[in-house]
Amino acid sequence: MLQALLNGVTDGLLIGLTALGISLVYAVQRFPNVSQGGLVAAGAYATYAFGAVTGVWYVAVAAGLITSFVLGMLAYLVVVRPFRAAPLMTLLIVTVGLEFVLDYTIAFIWGNSLRTFSSGVTGEFTVAGLHLSRAAAYTSLVALATVAVIAVVIGRTRLGREMRALSDDRSLARVARVSENRVLALTWGLAGLAAAIAGICYGVKAQLTPLMGWNLLLPSFAAAILGGLGGSGNFAGAMLGGVLVGVGMEVFTLAFPAVYRPAFAFVVITLLLLVRPQGLLGRAVRV
Repeated sequence: MLQALLNGVTDGLLIGLTALGISLVYAVQRFPNVSQGGLVAAGAYATYAFGAVTGVWYVAVAAGLITSFVLGMLAYLVVVRPFRAAPLMTLLIVTVGLEFVLDYTIAFIWGNSLRTFSSGVTGEFTVAGLHLSRAAAYTSLVALATVAVIAVVIGRTRLGREMRALSDDRSLARVARVSENRVLALTWGLAGLAAAIAGICYGVKAQLTPLMGWNLLLPSFAAAILGGLGGSGNFAGAMLGGVLVGVGMEVFTLAFPAVYRPAFAFVVITLLLLVRPQGLLGRAVRV
């Protein structure tokens, strides 16, 4: 049981990082970005491609992160912005389409075979009979550091203030001459950056597949809702939700086959929407 809890925490931090990207877009634009999973896979495979070309790990990671930031911005500017005033369902369908385009473009270029990073992160730590791979330990630290950096960006920079202004009151933000298009494009860039880091960490821990982001999507939405979807500063909620979902899925597999893991995330989403739709750390509002 303790080993399952430890595995769930390390998996949950990556789920939480993906959920953070979903929460950022939802907080500022108020719609669920289904293409976040595609951005996860795109960031991981972009890093893999740069690694194959340069042969230098840190250069590949830097280039992959920059590519993912730009890709996130382009996803908004080219695909989402033309439909910004459209109904919620239209935006949802657009991002579902973008998710499939990203996933199957990756499959077309690299195929469906499993691929791995040559990161050199091997071995494990053993404490009191519990086993933790070095890859899981390092990627967990990277996930926590990423959340801390994004928290500083949102809390201490002009971009963060403008994001919070749009999240709180879009009309007042316009009066204050906040450039909505610029803020939304940069928000999508941050979401793409968080997705890329999650994808790279997932690839270091396990393997790369074109549908790796798609497989993370349902648990990440469960984590985002569990943590209180909608607050631009709710970083703790996204990560807490990710850890709880990750632990829950690991415990779930102790009693049921691993193939049914996604069912746990679906149950979490359904129960939360019925019982506490504002999430654990979210605040209920009167409409």
